[in-house]
Amino acid sequence: MKSLIATAGLIAGIAMTTSALACDPSAAEERWGKAEEEGIVLGAGMVNDLPSFAVDEAVWDQLDLNTRTAMAETFECVIAGPESILAKAQVLTNGGEVLAIWDGIDQELDIK
Repeated sequence: MKSLIATAGLIAGIAMTTSALACDPSAAEERWGKAEEEGIVLGAGMVNDLPSFAVDEAVWDQLDLNTRTAMAETFECVIAGPESILAKAQVLTNGGEVLAIWDGIDQELDIK
């Protein structure tokens, strides 16, 4: 089993920010796929009418705000593409607890 620090470092690379770069859906999908393969991202879908993704809570707890925000930006790029935004999305635990809300209009992540 990988240590949480090594996994957190991996996700930092996988979820590199898309706001500094133009949204590249292919690159974002590749990063997202790697995060899923590593068990960092546990799934995505609509929950309570909001686009949502679930993460490994132990890994999430190790990440800094910039990396968490980059994950939300990557999710937005995968879901909405380069020409659109997700007005709102949520980050969940595997059990459905809300960890954060992404505000795509303001490009801010509200940690709960």
